[in-house]
Amino acid sequence: MCFTMITQKIKSPQFFLCGLLILLPGFFIIPFTNQTYGTGTTTNNFQEEDSIRILKEMVFSSELSLLRLDLVAPSSGVQFYKNGIIYLYDTKTGQKNMEIPFGSIDTYYAPLEGNTMGEPELFSNLYAFPFPSESVSFTQDEKTMFFSRETEARSTGKIVEKIYQTEYITSHKKRKTGWSKNITELPFNGDEYSCTQPSVSADGNIMVFSSDMPGGRGGV
Repeated sequence: MCFTMITQKIKSPQFFLCGLLILLPGFFIIPFTNQTYGTGTTTNNFQEEDSIRILKEMVFSSELSLLRLDLVAPSSGVQFYKNGIIYLYDTKTGQKNMEIPFGSIDTYYAPLEGNTMGEPELFSNLYAFPFPSESVSFTQDEKTMFFSRETEARSTGKIVEKIYQTEYITSHKKRKTGWSKNITELPFNGDEYSCTQPSVSADGNIMVFSSDMPGGRGGV
């Protein structure tokens, strides 16, 4: 699977990109710095062979622990949130009688304490959020969320993926806090192409996402 990388500046809130490391199917991004590693030819402050070697050392020298999760389609991963992770879960998978034909798919949050996952709870208290967790990104204060989901384009009738924004609010009517059901479609979406897998920089002004819009390379 091939992905096109596109960067988009976000007008609000006002931030600036410091550095980013993204691992997605088809590509990875490493911030360029003025630091060089080892000897050899350096191009654009990036020494490919030595940087790849250092990346491998970082990955394989780390201690890995197995955390079992039963992920459900269309999700294929998790996303870090607060002091834990969010993931899609089908309540039917927890039933002893798998012949029971009902169950609900929703996003759950589970705190992590070392290698142990705590008791999961619903991620969204105000409404269901059955969207892939790996397609979610948060601002640093965790009060704004960006996510992608499939939708039918009005002008073409095609099923495309678009990126949306929502805010963490307090609902006085329900006396609960959670993510607002009022979502905003980001302006660079289109009816002829998909935008998906948003990732916001640590200080929030740059978004990296995958798209098959004209002018890019690869696809989604």
